[in-house]
Amino acid sequence: MLGLASAHIVSHSMGGWVAALLAYESPERVRTLTLVANGGMSTATPPMMRVIQMPTREELVQYARGIGRIQEGEIEEAVERRLARVERSDAVAAYTLIMRHMTHPVHRDRYNLRRRLPYIGAPTLIVWRSLIRSTASILARKCIDPCPRHIWSFYLVATIASRNSLTPFTATHPVFAGICEGG
Repeated sequence: MLGLASAHIVSHSMGGWVAALLAYESPERVRTLTLVANGGMSTATPPMMRVIQMPTREELVQYARGIGRIQEGEIEEAVERRLARVERSDAVAAYTLIMRHMTHPVHRDRYNLRRRLPYIGAPTLIVWRSLIRSTASILARKCIDPCPRHIWSFYLVATIASRNSLTPFTATHPVFAGICEGG
C-alpha cells in the first residue's frame, strides 16, 4: 500500500476506465481526474481487445525507434526490459485473464462509464485525439457531455507525420498546468 488518502489520477485507455470507476466508487480518494482517451464508454468490445499477441523483438525495436525519444544507443536496453516483462511465464496468462474480464459483455455493461460520469465529483480533465468523423471524437463527446465537473477538455490533433514532433513534455505540459491550478 502507498498510504495515500487521496491523489491526482492521470490515466489512459483501460486505465482511464478503471480510474473513472475509482472516482465514482471512492470520490474521497480522487482529488482530480485526468482521462486520456479512456475506455469504458462502449458496451461493445473493440476488435483490438479480442486478439492477444505478444510483440516480437523486431516490432519492439521499430516501435522504440518510432517514438523518437529513445536514443539509438538506448533502444537495445529498452527492448530487453520490455521483452523481460512479456516473456515471464505468467505474463500471457495474467493478461489473458484481465482481457477476458474487460471484454466480457456483462462486465462491459455493468461497469460502463456513460451512466457513471454524471456522478463523478472530482474536477476532471478529458483529453482525446480527434479525427474528423472518427469513433474517438464520438466517444469523446459522449464522455465530456455528461461529466458535470470537467474543468477542461481538448482534442489533441496529431497526424502520424507530426506525432514525432510532439515531445511528451510539450504535449502534456498544459494538462498538468490545468490540474495544478485546481489544487
